[in-house]
Amino acid sequence: MTPALICDIDGTLADLTHGLHHITGSNRAWDDFFAVAGDDGLYPAIRDLLLDLSHKYTILLVSGRPDK
Repeated sequence: MTPALICDIDGTLADLTHGLHHITGSNRAWDDFFAVAGDDGLYPAIRDLLLDLSHKYTILLVSGRPDK
């Protein structure tokens, strides 16, 4: 059995800062926030680390994003 490494997507692998204005302050437009999630960039250092580790580990990406 290959050991696994679990990595959160939001804010760890994916840079979601471009959408934070949808959920800051009194504005909590979660649907709008998640609608732009597809535009999230990746943090290159984390991407590279996961790629390096993928030779030794099964990489499991997890998220609290809704299914839609």
